[in-house]
Amino acid sequence: MFNSLFSFIKSANADGRRIESNIQSVKEKQIKHDSFANLNQY
Repeated sequence: MFNSLFSFIKSANADGRRIESNIQSVKEKQIKHDSFANLNQY
């Protein structure tokens, strides 16, 4: 039982990191998009 709990925590950690990196890349795309939009206004 302890073993399965440990593997569950490990896989949840991996999922959390993947989600975090996805959020990070989305934020970076959004920042790039915003800066391009600001450039196009002038």
